[in-house]
Amino acid sequence: MRWVVALAALASLSCARNAFLELEIELPKNEWKAAIGDRFAVLRVATIDTPFEQEWQGDNPIPAVKVLETGPTTIRVSVEADSDSETKPVRLKARFCRNATCTEFQDDVGAPEVWLELERAFYIGQRTKYQWKIACIPNVPSHTPATPACDVPHKAKTAIGRCLVGGCRSGQTTNYCAGGKHFCEE
Repeated sequence: MRWVVALAALASLSCARNAFLELEIELPKNEWKAAIGDRFAVLRVATIDTPFEQEWQGDNPIPAVKVLETGPTTIRVSVEADSDSETKPVRLKARFCRNATCTEFQDDVGAPEVWLELERAFYIGQRTKYQWKIACIPNVPSHTPATPACDVPHKAKTAIGRCLVGGCRSGQTTNYCAGGKHFCEE
């Protein structure tokens, strides 16, 4: 699997043998800039059976993004998969570290994280999409002040069913399935 970061327009890509997931990720505001300094969102994407609790290593990591104190930051990531990954869940981790490499003391063992799992997002020859809004950086003792409090628990996993992953239809809807099948399966 290859990761392609697209911060501008995506190049036209052939979908004949592959599938593409276009992710739009809204990172929260850094509420604690004055108290603890910068935070960087370190994102990992995988279609593996490795549990969220274990560290994932990728061949093409997504570059870290500085979390701004002035407001949310939106990034776009395009994930490409082949037929080996087509039916596997897609897992995403967002870790909020003190530096862009996530190597500061305790970043590797306790940095705030949130997790997302998409039941199915790939259909060969198709392009799908999903928007993930991360409300806030979770509170973790020794990493974040207690206030302001974040309603999202540390290492909270959000599970998204395949019918909520957009694709194969134009316009907006809240359900991309009909008759028990995703529109991309027709």
